[in-house]
Amino acid sequence: TNFPATTELVANEDVKATVSASTANVINRVTTGRIDIWISSIGALKEALMLGYGSNSYVFLRTLPNYTPQPHSMVIQFLMEWGLVGALLFAVPLLVAFARGARLLLITIGEQRLNFTRVAAGGIIVTLSIQGLVDGTYFHAQPVFFIVLAFPVWLSAWSDGDAPKNPV
Repeated sequence: TNFPATTELVANEDVKATVSASTANVINRVTTGRIDIWISSIGALKEALMLGYGSNSYVFLRTLPNYTPQPHSMVIQFLMEWGLVGALLFAVPLLVAFARGARLLLITIGEQRLNFTRVAAGGIIVTLSIQGLVDGTYFHAQPVFFIVLAFPVWLSAWSDGDAPKNPV
């Protein structure tokens, strides 16, 4: 059934703008201002996209709204501090190392020799990294310490009794 009043309401541009602004405001409140922080931070990147502003520079960019010591996103934080070049130099080795660990895990699963310690280490890395997309996980020492401890376990050498038949 077609409701003419509803169609007219949706067609009204002022109402659309009001609904959009209202929705954005609700989302921003639910995310404790992160949307404003991310939009402002991305806007500030225009001036230093390739090399960034330097380590811990976010603290000194006081023109951003809702002053916080970090942008609550590891991607934006890395881009602001190190730019595209530095963020890639940091992220690519981490992604390669994680992929290697995942491949080792798949080999053990295929050979029916699941290593639960390796699974736990991978879980720590994945969980804290997903959280880091929307929070300052990589800004604080404790989660970074857990990630630093988890990576060697994730990539650990095989013991003699646990050596895969088809090593990577």
